[in-house]
Amino acid sequence: MAQCGICGDSILFGGKKLGGLRFCGEKCLQKGLLILAAREVPDEAVQRRIREVRSGQCPVCGGPGPVDVHTSYKI
Repeated sequence: MAQCGICGDSILFGGKKLGGLRFCGEKCLQKGLLILAAREVPDEAVQRRIREVRSGQCPVCGGPGPVDVHTSYKI
């Protein structure tokens, strides 16, 4: 039985295929498009952009860098 490449739900009948992945429906397919596009971006381009952001000013307050990137949550 196939599983959705995004949400992991089982796909009994149909589903959608793209780039070697299967998706349960249109919503997951759209998320899959982003994943497939991200795979095309060279690692060096990502690393270069990370260095640029980290050495720049804070995008929120405009304060001086370096910008520390971490996960945060707001409730």
